[in-house]
Amino acid sequence: MLTTTGASSIQPSEGQPSCVDFSNSESSRKRAVLYGLLIGDCLGSTSEFKHPKLEVPKLISKESTGWPFQLQSNFTWKKGESTDDGDMALCIVKSFYLLKSQFDPKHVTQQYLEWLDTDPKDVGFTTRQALLKTKKYLDQNCDENGWYRGSLELFNENESKPANGALMRNGVIPLLTSDMMQALEWTILHSIITHYSFEAVLPCIIHTILIHKALQAHNNNLPLEYPTSKTISELLKGHTGEWFEFKSKYLYQKVETGSVTKYHSVLTEWVRVNGGKIALEMAETKLVNELQDFETFEPYEYNYKNVSGWSILSLKIALWALYHSRSTRQDDYTNFTPIPAPSHLPKWPFEKQPKGFESIVFVVMIGADADTYGAITGPLMGAYYPENIPQAMIHDLMQRETVEKYANHLWSASMYED
Repeated sequence: MLTTTGASSIQPSEGQPSCVDFSNSESSRKRAVLYGLLIGDCLGSTSEFKHPKLEVPKLISKESTGWPFQLQSNFTWKKGESTDDGDMALCIVKSFYLLKSQFDPKHVTQQYLEWLDTDPKDVGFTTRQALLKTKKYLDQNCDENGWYRGSLELFNENESKPANGALMRNGVIPLLTSDMMQALEWTILHSIITHYSFEAVLPCIIHTILIHKALQAHNNNLPLEYPTSKTISELLKGHTGEWFEFKSKYLYQKVETGSVTKYHSVLTEWVRVNGGKIALEMAETKLVNELQDFETFEPYEYNYKNVSGWSILSLKIALWALYHSRSTRQDDYTNFTPIPAPSHLPKWPFEKQPKGFESIVFVVMIGADADTYGAITGPLMGAYYPENIPQAMIHDLMQRETVEKYANHLWSASMYED
């Protein structure tokens, strides 16, 4: 029997998987988000780099194989083994654990470098190059902000691509603080360790806000709000809301004694180097335009050549999956639109929709950068559906004991709950 602190098992209906209920406390719901990230990562490792139409269908040869609903090994990854997505997310949590619930981007960077020294099987190009450049600054110990100088150097060389390497690990950030402003600051800080451009960081901002707000909705017994193209536009470009407040207070405000964070100069430099306020507004507009009509996006028909690892595309896939995941417990179920089975895939994974948390399988069946699509979508599914996570998916995770170790310390009732 699977044991996770603060969770309970749900007896399955006939033909349905046994599930774990993480909905009974805030600390448990935060576990659900982290488990969601690792589950998505590990499910996606099976179909990572596979051609969506030529290779992915071969992985689902028959329903009895269980995939995509079960973790499986492939030629590179063991069953339940996290990739760089999950490993780097756990580096953030490990740092927070070692520093006794303090976020320090320099310490996070050091955890990344220690992990990189283990010769991981796969590391994104931008991530690797930024970390190797940063190591020189940290070794010289001559710059207190050396922890992101490699990323900045890469950006100035026009080699910092708007890739999803920051977004893939971002799901843990909303778990570390109940303060939205702090969560947004930490989102930027952890992102620019490896990815300095607006295009790489802004999707992380949306990701953080959605997860954070879902957790708060559960905490306060409020209905969940599912994002739409309209609400995403308002979130990013509106003149009210969390991101607008953060920009007004911490990105555009002049430095005044006692009114700035420790990293205010880092934040304002990030805006300035990227082109300033107008450039940020242009990047926001571009992101909103790219995400427009994500509800009707057709990821199984998309051409992923040369763009599979782009952050905006990766977020669009996650938003699409979340939109089509809506559980029958939601008031807007009457407006639910199931995902049709594409002609090149079997019909059985698309039956019995909506699937709630299990909608994560729709993104890993895309192939391409599937582990990262899963690692981005998983935290959203965990935040929205903590009550119904398949037990087998958690049981087979190789990092499960690590998750429980950190979670038992970080997300205790005394720290986070009223």
